[in-house]
Amino acid sequence: MDNYLHNPLYRKVNESFTLLKKSIQNFNKSLQERNFFELQRVYYFARGCRKAGEEYYQKALSEARTLTKSRKNLLEKSRIIVKSLSFQDVGIEIIEDEAIGNWMTKEEIIFFLRKYFEEQRKGKRKLCNIKLRLILGKLEDLLSKTRKLEEDAKRHYISRMS
Repeated sequence: MDNYLHNPLYRKVNESFTLLKKSIQNFNKSLQERNFFELQRVYYFARGCRKAGEEYYQKALSEARTLTKSRKNLLEKSRIIVKSLSFQDVGIEIIEDEAIGNWMTKEEIIFFLRKYFEEQRKGKRKLCNIKLRLILGKLEDLLSKTRKLEEDAKRHYISRMS
C-alpha cells in the first residue's frame, strides 16, 4: 500500500479519483457501444461508479473541512498542508508530492495552482491549505465531466431503446 494511503482523507480522495475515472471510461465506452445489452450493462456500471465517486468526494470534502479546523501539527504530520509561500515553491512542493502525482499530471497541478493560488491567499483561507484546494478542484472537474458524459450516455441509451 502506498504511504499516502495511510491518511484517511487521501484514501477517500483516491477512491473518488479511481471511481470517477472508471466512470468516465465506461461512459465513453457506452457511447460507442452498438449492442443494446452491453450498452445497458456499461451505462449502469458507469452510473454506479459516478455515484460512488461522488459520495467519496463528499466524504473527502467533509473530512477536509474537519481537518482544516484541527491542529496544524496533525496536518503537517499528514503532509496535507504546504510549507512554502511563493507560487513557484508551492508548485514544486505539490509536484513532488507522491499522492498528488498519482491523481494529477504536472500540467494539471500547474493549471489548478494558477486557478486557486491568489484566491487561496485572500480572506479567511490559508495558503497552507492549497493542496486540499487543488485536490478538491480536480475532483470537482472530474465530477463535472462525468455528469456531462452521463447525460450524453443517457441520451444514447434512450435512443437505442427505441
